Amino acid sequence: SFERAPVGLAHLLPDGRLQRLNATAAALLEVPADAAAGRPLLDLVHPDDRLPLLERLLALVAGASETLEAEVRLHAPDRPARWLRVVATLVRE
Repeated sequence: SFERAPVGLAHLLPDGRLQRLNATAAALLEVPADAAAGRPLLDLVHPDDRLPLLERLLALVAGASETLEAEVRLHAPDRPARWLRVVATLVRE
């Protein structure tokens, strides 16, 4: 299930804000799962990696790409950047 997955899983809104994430994703991102809702994913990404990730997210939402794969650095001012692999697909209702 979503909550018990051994990998970090997150649901994003089309504008890039976090909607929901499991405990593994919360631990990787170092944010409380219940406090993450509404927070922009790009706020957690290193400034140098934000624009490339944003461009890939926009291409995914626009339908120009079926999947998004990227390696980005997580940003926190009080520790060294950590690398994270992001894989995303769009679910249309």
